[in-house]
Amino acid sequence: MIAMDPQPLHARFQCTPRHATRARQAFRVYLALLHLDAKTEADLESALGEALANVIEHGYAQDTFFELRCSMESSMLTIEIEDRGRGTEIAHKLERPELSRDFGFEIMRALVDEVEFLKDGRLMRLRTKVRKPNRRPPAEEKSGATPAPTG
Repeated sequence: MIAMDPQPLHARFQCTPRHATRARQAFRVYLALLHLDAKTEADLESALGEALANVIEHGYAQDTFFELRCSMESSMLTIEIEDRGRGTEIAHKLERPELSRDFGFEIMRALVDEVEFLKDGRLMRLRTKVRKPNRRPPAEEKSGATPAPTG
C-alpha cells in the first residue's frame, strides 16, 4: 500500500483570537492525515501557534481575514499564513533580534527548518522536512494468514 500525501489545506478565517483557535483545530486535522509522530506534531502545532499569534497581533483589524494554507510534497511540509492587515516590520526584527521583545520568531525558527516573511510581513511561510513513519499493514496481512476459500 502506497501512502499518498493529503490534499492541500486552504482555509480562510476571520482575524480574531477565536478564529485562530479554529485554524489550529483545522491544522491538527491536517496533521493527523500525515501520520507524523507525536513530537513532530507538537512542534509543528507550536510553530503554527506562534505564527497565528503574530497574525492576530499585527493583522487584526475589523472585518479582516487570514488564510491558512498547508501542503505536503514528498517529505516537505509548507505552511503559509497570509493576512490582510498592516504587515509588520519583520526585516528590522530579523536583522536586529536583540532589539525585539518578540521571541515568537526564534521559537518558530527552532521548530521548523525555514521561516520566511513575504509581502511586507503579511505572508509568513514555514517549511520543514518531516519523516513519516512506516505504515503498518492491516492486521490480516500481518498475521500471515490466508483467507479461506469461498464457494
